[in-house]
Amino acid sequence: MAEPVRETVEGDGYAVGHLDGLGDGWGFRKVRKVLGIQGFGANAIVMPPGYSAGRHKHEKQDELYFVHRGRIAIEGENPRPPA
Repeated sequence: MAEPVRETVEGDGYAVGHLDGLGDGWGFRKVRKVLGIQGFGANAIVMPPGYSAGRHKHEKQDELYFVHRGRIAIEGENPRPPA
């Protein structure tokens, strides 16, 4: 079995990263620059259990939330009707 990759690996047209290679502890980990993403923003946030990030809003930006482990509760309004 191969060992897990903890640092960024770049190949022909791709890059693969791991949260461990993007920083330590709780908080933001910048993903976009490290992986060479140019078409959209990307960050990872590592939060301790029970933490509340508080409310925030973007007028002209969509956001994607991917929960790797644990649960998340999101409150808010749907800014636009479904297509």
